[in-house]
Amino acid sequence: MRLANEITITVDGVAVTLRPTLRAAYRLEETYGFKAILTGITEGQIVTMAAVIREAGDYPAAMLNLLTMIERDGSEALDIFKLPLLNLVGEMIGVGDEEEKLTGKSATVADSSTESFGTYFERLFSIGTGWLGWTPADTWRATPAEIVAAQKGRVDMLRAIFGGKDGEEEARKKIPLSTKVSVAMESLRARFKAKEA
Repeated sequence: MRLANEITITVDGVAVTLRPTLRAAYRLEETYGFKAILTGITEGQIVTMAAVIREAGDYPAAMLNLLTMIERDGSEALDIFKLPLLNLVGEMIGVGDEEEKLTGKSATVADSSTESFGTYFERLFSIGTGWLGWTPADTWRATPAEIVAAQKGRVDMLRAIFGGKDGEEEARKKIPLSTKVSVAMESLRARFKAKEA
């Protein structure tokens, strides 16, 4: 799986970095829904494009810059943002993932065709704060692809330490007992932190 990239756009001369974080994805889905977001971007709707830039951007004054640019250059100026914003939203929902192209499956989209994106993002949040022991703030700042990759790494590590399928017995035997104990203790600490939060 390819991890999500930050996308940089220039809004009226100011570089704005857009990051497809779990928080941005969750808020956009909750407020608009991704179907409406994708339609709005494709049609060049100012409100939709501004919402995506606001949620994923690192520059709070970007909206003022965007309005200044539209006032000066007209709404046609928004055309330069369509492809970057579509790519950003694609990163949030796992569209275009290299693994998906090769296998026909995506590791970053909802597992079931009946699972909504909102439910999927809530599940990712519980993975970040539960399985991985991240703080809520760290989980919100991560991208969906990063959370999925971190969970996969955690599962692989636990299989290597405690055993699992796919002939991992040899790998497990090579790990020192002190490391196994340390990982087990860290896992317990993470569970207690998650319960306290």
